[in-house]
Amino acid sequence: LGIIGGFLKRNKIPVFGIIDNAIAHEKRLGDTLLVNYFLNKCDSHFTLSEKVKKDIKKINNRVSVKSLFHPIYNTYSKITDKASSLKSLNLKEGKYILFFGLIRKYKGLDLAIRAMSNKLIIQKNIKLIIAGEFYDSEDKYQNLIRDLNLKNIIIYNQFVENKQVPDFFSVSNLVILPYTSATQSGVTQLAMYYKKPMLVTNVGGLPEIIDHNKDGYISSTNYEEMSEYILDYFSNDNNEIVMSSAISKKHDSYSWDNFVKKMIK
Repeated sequence: LGIIGGFLKRNKIPVFGIIDNAIAHEKRLGDTLLVNYFLNKCDSHFTLSEKVKKDIKKINNRVSVKSLFHPIYNTYSKITDKASSLKSLNLKEGKYILFFGLIRKYKGLDLAIRAMSNKLIIQKNIKLIIAGEFYDSEDKYQNLIRDLNLKNIIIYNQFVENKQVPDFFSVSNLVILPYTSATQSGVTQLAMYYKKPMLVTNVGGLPEIIDHNKDGYISSTNYEEMSEYILDYFSNDNNEIVMSSAISKKHDSYSWDNFVKKMIK
C-alpha cells in the first residue's frame, strides 16, 4: 500500500488513508516499520476512533491525522420477527445476551462467561449466546463453562452468514463486548443498526459511542462489575425500550453520509 501511495503522489494524486487499526491486535515482527512506511506515503489519514489516532501519533507524530468514527453497517437485512428468529435458532422465549463475531483472545469471552456465573443471573434464567467462529481454542472456554458448572451458555461455533445475522440480534436483549483491548468494533455498529443496547468495556474506542446508563453500559474488565450491569439491565423491562430508543437517535450521526461529509470537509 505504501508503494501504491508513493506512486500516486508522484503523479500528483492526493492520497488519504482510512486506518482501522494502526497497531495489530496480534503483533508481528516489522509491524511498526511497515505501518510507518505507509503513513509517510499518504498526505493525511482518517481513523475510525480517537484511540487509533493516538496509536498513529505514537508511531509517527509528524503525520496528519483526523479522527472520525466507524459508520453503521447498512448492508444487512432488517431485524426479523422474534418468534421466527427463535424458531430458526432453535431457542425458546427468554432473556438473552449476545456475544457476536470471531472469537479471539483479546475479545475477553472468558470474562463474559465468568460474569454469567453470578447466582442472581442464573436464578433469573438469563442466557449468553456466543455466535461466531473460534480463532482461539474453543476447549479452554468449554472447560471454563464446565468448571463453573454453567447451563446458561449457548454456543454457535460457526461463521455467521449475512442472512443469519438478523436472527441473532432479533432474539437478543443486550449485546456484550467484554474486550480486554480494542480500537473500535464493527459489532458495536451492527448493534446500533439493530437498535440493541450494549455492555462494553472501558478499553480503546469502545466507550466513545456509548452514553453510560442511557443507551448502554461501560464497565471495567472486572467480570463482577459486568454481572452487576447485566442485573441492572434486566431488573426492569422498560430499560430495553428506553435504551433502544436512545441508541436509535444516534443513527444519523453515525451514517455513511455523515462520514463522507466529514471526510470531504
